[in-house]
Amino acid sequence: MKKIIMAAIILCMLCCLGCGESRKEEGKRKVGEFTLDINKIKANKVMAELWNYIERRDVASIMGMISEKTKQEMEDCEGKVIELLDAFEDGEIIEVVNGDGGGALRSSEYGKTTRYRVLGSYRIKTKKGVYKLNFGYVITNKTNPEEVGLDRIFLRPDDKGDYDGCGRYDICVYPFEE
Repeated sequence: MKKIIMAAIILCMLCCLGCGESRKEEGKRKVGEFTLDINKIKANKVMAELWNYIERRDVASIMGMISEKTKQEMEDCEGKVIELLDAFEDGEIIEVVNGDGGGALRSSEYGKTTRYRVLGSYRIKTKKGVYKLNFGYVITNKTNPEEVGLDRIFLRPDDKGDYDGCGRYDICVYPFEE
């Protein structure tokens, strides 16, 4: 009798595990300990904060979002932030292109997350035309805390095609061709 009860308990446990797996929704694939939905929420939260500062033309607050490493590596960081703000002219976000960070980038050391970064991509409509704004934001980095914050922002005309030129630790604004 004990063997039958034990077998029934094991069978129930296996069924419960299987049911839990089959109930996972499409598009919620795990990436490390973070789901893609969490990455999207985090990228959109970064964008909401950045957008608030852009609308207020708050250079100091945007500088506060940028990682210390980026500020050290980038030439004329504050000047590039001002150039970024000048490109907007009454802009509005018209579409989230990839607010889930492409699955978020993370690296592990012995199974523990040491670095977690999200990427965001948004279409922005301005008086000049439609831009695509992309950014990288390091949320945590246990081995290099100076990398936490924005490590790149690039703004380019939406019809310019794929990413070109702007490297890590940079802010780039590509002008519309006259």
